[in-house]
Amino acid sequence: MNIMNSVIIIFLMMGTGFFFAKKNILDEKVNTVFGKLLINLTLPSTVMVAFVERFTKKDLINSIYKLGVCYLVMFSLMILGLIFVKIFKIEEKRQSALVNMTMFANTLFIGLPVNSTLFGEESIPYLFIFWFASFSTFWTLGIYNFVGNKQSFSIMEGLKKMITPPLIAFALSIIFIIFGIKLPEAIQITLTKFGAMTTPISMLFLGTVIYELDFKNIKFNRDVYLVLISRFLLAPVVTILIITIAGQVIDINSIARKVFIVTASLPIMTNLAIISKYYKKDHEFTALMVGVTTMLSIITIPIHAYVLELIY
Repeated sequence: MNIMNSVIIIFLMMGTGFFFAKKNILDEKVNTVFGKLLINLTLPSTVMVAFVERFTKKDLINSIYKLGVCYLVMFSLMILGLIFVKIFKIEEKRQSALVNMTMFANTLFIGLPVNSTLFGEESIPYLFIFWFASFSTFWTLGIYNFVGNKQSFSIMEGLKKMITPPLIAFALSIIFIIFGIKLPEAIQITLTKFGAMTTPISMLFLGTVIYELDFKNIKFNRDVYLVLISRFLLAPVVTILIITIAGQVIDINSIARKVFIVTASLPIMTNLAIISKYYKKDHEFTALMVGVTTMLSIITIPIHAYVLELIY
């Protein structure tokens, strides 16, 4: 499937969600159900099938190096965010939010359907490698960015938050690969069918989110432009540089490179709006930027995908 067809498929699925939301077929209650299905059923199913059926012990060992590259991307983006905060003298209540918005993309809800549609099912294991680096960094460094030294910060509390169905499936997959355990055929087929629901549900969900955006409240100022530049331009550029340098030392295949770069350039992680509200760190601005970057991803995703086709 060429890149143009993949982009058209993404637009059609998101457009269906948008249309159904406009016709009140999809609403907030349905989206809540979609979210629970994704986290508790379809995503864990996708993880199990993607790793156990496609990865070997050798692949697993090689993935350790790729995971290290993903962590390096996360730390580099954090440094970039901190530099932005200092250079542009961002107001204090917005500083931690801006750093985190530079670091964390919507890896699963948008990343999985986008990558699987653009690059095929073989891209999924590499997506979850990037997701693990982002997920673990978010619940440790990301939360610390919000808390800082003014409030108590518990690493154990952050680690507890990481125990989710996708992470459990990720851990089980690694155990299965290490011990050479194969999924029974009936279970493998069942998980495959559940996993196949992930992309359409995610895209319908995204379409409804875009429909619900209040465009009247979007006012473009310096801070908005900083977030857009860091998320859609600098994040992929930094990732390309790190992958290029790391690629001189370790083997990073073409699919892994594309997945890491596209995922790093996706819209802001939805959880940031929730966590910023909890810690009272300008959650209105964060929620606005989650919406704006999600909306603009309709334009940026095909651009990034096309550029990657030219590079790799």
